[in-house]
Amino acid sequence: MTAPQVLDERTALVQADYNARVGQWREIYAGTSFHDHTIRRRLARSLQLVDRLAPRAALDVGCGAGQLLVELAGRGIATAGVDVAEGMVEASQTRLRDAGLSAEVQQSDATAMPFATGRFDLVTALGVIEYLRQPEAFLREAARVLAPGGALIVTSPNPVRLSFLCDPVRVVASLLRPPPRGYPRRYFPPWALRRQLATSGFVVEELQGHGIGEWTIGGRPVLSQPMSIRIGTALERKLPEPALQLLGANLIALARTPA
Repeated sequence: MTAPQVLDERTALVQADYNARVGQWREIYAGTSFHDHTIRRRLARSLQLVDRLAPRAALDVGCGAGQLLVELAGRGIATAGVDVAEGMVEASQTRLRDAGLSAEVQQSDATAMPFATGRFDLVTALGVIEYLRQPEAFLREAARVLAPGGALIVTSPNPVRLSFLCDPVRVVASLLRPPPRGYPRRYFPPWALRRQLATSGFVVEELQGHGIGEWTIGGRPVLSQPMSIRIGTALERKLPEPALQLLGANLIALARTPA
């Protein structure tokens, strides 16, 4: 492990929160809720991109309990991972060890990572950018550790998702309620995510949207979780990609550093 980093207040709150939720994240990909289904699909879609890119060396930022690290290392990729929460680092190391795999996993803030410039040809960051006080600082750091022409897979929740727009009570409440305590997550609609990547020097090659649902009134589900998943899956098959980009609950961007 590297020496402890001095964290800003927001990052320290994220660290404490995720240290308290290690057990949840060890099992989240096996859950049955709509949220867990969307997280699983995020991982599966990201791995489709990984397989297309066929990287030799990859870094997973915000590695959580290590599910993506195991997938990367299991493909024979030279794999490293970082997470700001020491509990997640330990969970990742345990998962890798149990799978008979190895990867270099360290505790680190995403904006100052302990890796040489140009070391990786792929950086993944699933469910990371929305937690950062300065997303542009992370993107600069990702560009630094990437080789020229290297790829970045980054995801973000989408604030204009269809399920939110179809819940007028929730829309009004979001406008009237006071700012949340703790740390608010920063959601990027598709045009803002593209702009953030472009202004940080990345060339966006692809943007996907997925996760249609869950259906709520006032934030309360009106359909069972299995029904919401079935309806959302059917809509994803039928809607064109531009509509999914606009209305999906989650966005996945593939971008590159200039060659």
